[in-house]
Amino acid sequence: MAELRTLAHELVIARELAAKDATLGTEIDMTTEGDYAQKPTATTSYLGAFDVHPTDQKGAIRVNGLAFSFLGTGGADYAFKWRLYTWRAANGPIHQVAAGTGTLGTQGVIKFPHNGATAPTSLWADTLTVTWYNWYKEVTSTDETGHNTQAEIWLDACGYKWWYIEIDDPDAGDAATTVGAYYGYF
Repeated sequence: MAELRTLAHELVIARELAAKDATLGTEIDMTTEGDYAQKPTATTSYLGAFDVHPTDQKGAIRVNGLAFSFLGTGGADYAFKWRLYTWRAANGPIHQVAAGTGTLGTQGVIKFPHNGATAPTSLWADTLTVTWYNWYKEVTSTDETGHNTQAEIWLDACGYKWWYIEIDDPDAGDAATTVGAYYGYF
């Protein structure tokens, strides 16, 4: 009988808490900047494209599924819009994966998962919706209603390696002051 192995790991930062980007879809001009070579470079503030996992010696990515968690400041029920992009391991065009909305709940981020620093004013998003996706398999949310816990967006990575998240203000309601994201993999 084959043994099923699931990767156990900590949450990894995908986007540090920061103010919104420009309007969704304008951070990367896909008419002139959509190729692999023009992907945003990772910076110390983690607002660039990030590598979900190193490849092994044969070039295989050890990540199968991804789960994205969002956090923010501003207060419970403050909202934001998000968009997710990806690139393959080398060369090729940018791929718009999914877009949606999020709402902060009441569960506090007591310490940031990536460095253990105190985060007294941050809240986990408890509501995440996927408004559209363009992907091989379903992109889904663990909670579209909001139960004052942590919601996640999850999907099959489908062999893509580099990922990028854009954040914008909601169409209505109070906008989260800053928004960040973490990812986990399996």
